[in-house]
Amino acid sequence: MKVFALRDSEYKAVDLAYLFYYKKSRKFFFELPKHADPWQLPLLLSSFAARKIYTVDAERSRLWVQQRIVPPDRQNIGHILKEYKLKEYNEFKLLMIDSGTCAQDSYYLKKIREDDCLAEIRKRREKRIADILALDDCRMLIFFKNGRTKKYDFRRFLQNDVRFAPILREKELFRRAEVQPGGYGIQWGTNLGIMYPELYKMGKYIDIQLQDILRFIDCRVVDTIEAMQILNCTRQGIGAFIDKGKLFPIKSGKKSRLFLKSAVVQVAE
Repeated sequence: MKVFALRDSEYKAVDLAYLFYYKKSRKFFFELPKHADPWQLPLLLSSFAARKIYTVDAERSRLWVQQRIVPPDRQNIGHILKEYKLKEYNEFKLLMIDSGTCAQDSYYLKKIREDDCLAEIRKRREKRIADILALDDCRMLIFFKNGRTKKYDFRRFLQNDVRFAPILREKELFRRAEVQPGGYGIQWGTNLGIMYPELYKMGKYIDIQLQDILRFIDCRVVDTIEAMQILNCTRQGIGAFIDKGKLFPIKSGKKSRLFLKSAVVQVAE
């Protein structure tokens, strides 16, 4: 993951927003401070601030990026990529060529550490999703990175949204829910999802029961072979990730280890 502060050359010391980029999935997410002034932000982001929505979904965040780089259908795109020494069209690399600058405005991106973000942003991001467990009857357990767990009945929350009708009707479709890159929400496919701030407000806090834990183990724990498939590496590669402190087995045996699937996927990101 890479983190950038969005700044204006007229106010260099002010972080207007933060852009988070996940290399493996090539996903962008903006986080806006609650005090963000819509008049100081780019137009696309100002509409979110005006509605008091401070976490911007991947689709709109990517749209902001696309507005600042050469489009893939440019007639001479091959020559442009060659000039920039790029083997393929890559939105992030194109964005970084001029630090996100654009001739139409004075915004730019400054690479920072995650710890350099405003305290309110760091605290908000603790509410991102660590993992999920789809249960029966369109219910779901969501485990948040701050240690909280909530139980949801999605029939109650989504019954008036026609986009989710197929998900609520088909048990198998509902169970295909996945955690978005970085824990930014849950999604079904690439175009249907719910962001983590909205999810954190919904549902009820619960104490985990044994039957839920057993289901979690069945669905969200992988062995060494499955981890090798996710990471596209050898058994030695798994050992290297462990030695470097990037992967932690939850149980080790003589011939195999067990890992949280979410932890393995995070390494892959």
